This record gives sequence, C-alpha cells and structure tokens, in this order.
Amino acid sequence: DLTGDQPVISDTQTYLTEGLHMIEDCDFDGQNQVYDCRIAVFVNGTCINTVFRRNVFQHFKMREDPADNMFGYVFVMTKPVSTVVGQPQVTIADNKFQANQGLPWECMGDAVNKRYYKVVFERNTLTANSSACHSVAVITDNHLSNIIRNNLFFENRGSGSHGAFSIFNVSNTRIYHNTFVNNHTGREVAVSGNS
Repeated sequence: DLTGDQPVISDTQTYLTEGLHMIEDCDFDGQNQVYDCRIAVFVNGTCINTVFRRNVFQHFKMREDPADNMFGYVFVMTKPVSTVVGQPQVTIADNKFQANQGLPWECMGDAVNKRYYKVVFERNTLTANSSACHSVAVITDNHLSNIIRNNLFFENRGSGSHGAFSIFNVSNTRIYHNTFVNNHTGREVAVSGNS
C-alpha cells in the first residue's frame, strides 16, 4: 500500500559506529499517489559514511499542511545520535529529483549536542518539484564544511520567502557553480540563522 504509514525505504543508522551505506542506481517512483507517512526515503540517525548516487526520486506526493507547518519529505536524513564517531560524510551525487510534491531533500544536524556530518551535494538535478511549506533542498543545523556544487534547480516552486535552496543555522558551507533557472521561490538561495 503506497499510501500507508511506512517509508518506501528506511535506513536506520542509530546503532552503527562504522561502515559505509551505499544506495545507487535506484528508481524511487511515487506514482503520483498521496503518501500519508510524510517521509518516502528516510535515513534515521545518520552516523556513518553514506552515499546516494545516480538515483531517481520522482512523482511523490507527500501530504503537507501549511497551516500546521507540517512538512512532507521525499528524502530526509536526520541528525546523528550519541553513537556517532568522528564526522561521517554524506555524499548525494548525480541524482534526479523531479515532479515531486513536498520537500524533496533535507539533511539535519544536531546543533544542541554538536553532532554533525559533512554533506556533499553535487551534480544533482531538481526539476518541477513543489512544496507548500518549504524550499526544494535544505540543510539545517549542520556546522561542518558542507559543499553544494554543480547542481541544477529548474522550474521548482517553494513557499514564501524560502529559496530553491536553503540553509538554516549552517556555518562553513560552500555553495558554488550551481544553476538556478525559472524557480518560483522567494529567492534562489536563502541563508538564515548562524550561517
């Protein structure tokens, strides 16, 4: 049942202290059905090196509620937990996020407990996505040297003053060589908090 309360894929790293998870060459197709679970692809407690490469995330319709600020995520990576060792790297490269409704991608750190992972987001294509509550791509509370480069943001729709790409409370992030074309967002890139 595609509209049930479970993500399409869930990668729980909560109890891991070493290793590498790779998800490559997959086609995640929501088939334009409304998902009640609010998360399609879920990485929980990001604690080890993780690679998402050459995947397609398309046609997801995540249930969102702007009145309650309730997001629907196509792909979300949550903050590291107490078992995290060092500073793992998350590489999200050469993926396509297209024709999704809901927040296509977010990575979250843990500013309170100072647990982070490095994000490298490169050569991804984000096309014709829309969110009633947020941006198209977001990094939140993650203070490592994140890199956002060589991505294409085309014909996306976001909410209010949010940008096609947003960072909130994120320092040491380099954003360069990205292309933003005809996005219907408050701005192309939004930077706020201690960023």
